[in-house]
Amino acid sequence: MQSYQMTPEDPHLFFAEISLDISRGEHKLALQRLTPLSSHFDGSYLFNLLLARAHKGTGNLPQAFDLLKKCCALLPQTRLQKRNLSPCTALCKHPHIPAEHLQTRKWPHPTL
Repeated sequence: MQSYQMTPEDPHLFFAEISLDISRGEHKLALQRLTPLSSHFDGSYLFNLLLARAHKGTGNLPQAFDLLKKCCALLPQTRLQKRNLSPCTALCKHPHIPAEHLQTRKWPHPTL
């Protein structure tokens, strides 16, 4: 796979490659590819969602949570957002939920 130092020529292809990296469990590689582009794609819902998933995969749950909150602000309430951000929404409404439930995808949390 290519290494992007500058803005990728085809962001759709780039995001697809990052999504594939994440699905393969290559979260560190995804972070290495995404981080240099943070300032360029700062306002992109998809970029922030992929970055959040990469951080989650490396165990950086606080950063993942912050990025998911940013996604909430970037995209109006839609079915896609509800599916992708349900952990974020639940944690905002119920901060007592243990972080390990975000890691293991146990949604909805039994106490909800």
